[in-house]
Amino acid sequence: MPSNTSLLAPLAILSIVASHVCVVYLLAYKRSRQPPYSHDAKDVKASKALQRVIRALTSISAVSTLVTPHSTWMLAADPLLQCGLRVLCFFYACKLLDLGLTKAEEPPTRLVRKHRRDDNTELQPAPMRTYRDLTAYAWLLLTEMRYRSFDIAVKQKGRPDNASANTASDRKQRLLWTGGPIILLPTLAILLPSPATKCAVLLMVIQYGLEGVHTLLHPYCPEPVFYRPFAAGSLSEFWSTNWHAGASPFLQSLAYKPARKATGSRAYEAVATGIAGVGAVCGVWGWVFG
Repeated sequence: MPSNTSLLAPLAILSIVASHVCVVYLLAYKRSRQPPYSHDAKDVKASKALQRVIRALTSISAVSTLVTPHSTWMLAADPLLQCGLRVLCFFYACKLLDLGLTKAEEPPTRLVRKHRRDDNTELQPAPMRTYRDLTAYAWLLLTEMRYRSFDIAVKQKGRPDNASANTASDRKQRLLWTGGPIILLPTLAILLPSPATKCAVLLMVIQYGLEGVHTLLHPYCPEPVFYRPFAAGSLSEFWSTNWHAGASPFLQSLAYKPARKATGSRAYEAVATGIAGVGAVCGVWGWVFG
């Protein structure tokens, strides 16, 4: 019996990973059968059937992902491992729902720069002809939380353009805000142990952990996930500009926009309902994390 249980956990995780990969590949294939890549009228009916398959597979996979950390074989694991697994499962379940439910009808378009010397800033749809093109599309869709390579990219207000902000002064500030917290925050937590200093160290660990994973997955990405979090002038600026926006796409599409749409054109009620929708998703987060 114990041997069966020990085999069940990796099999469950592998099946969930496989279902996530299937969803993004199906989205890649569906996008390749739409304009500007295809204009065949016969693809419309097949596209509707594929859309239903994507949504069904997404729903099953997302529920399985959310339930996995609460399974009996996971509850016996190390508490720290459980915590990390719950965070990962929640984010990827929401990401999958965002892609497979709200974007199944019109998958996002991957954009690349035109190979022209006279206009090297203009973007165009990436090719979707070969298996390699579909794999690149699926990989970026699966690993990018802000969808930087697509036409649905999340832009954070207040962040400077990395191409223009490359002066000597800016490089010194970047070095200061990158290396300073690593030395200062743990020292403060040791000398002045308090909930505030411990929380700051935890935020720093999250920052460098996610930034490290981002660098491994996308080594040539010019935009960092975080922008000097501990240089924020206010709490609102911290969350909107300096912290990462990884949760923004699915909070917008799964909670804020549907809730606002339900209230019609009444601005104040729409905003309030949208915020309430985001709160509902955060409630699911509390259940998963707790």
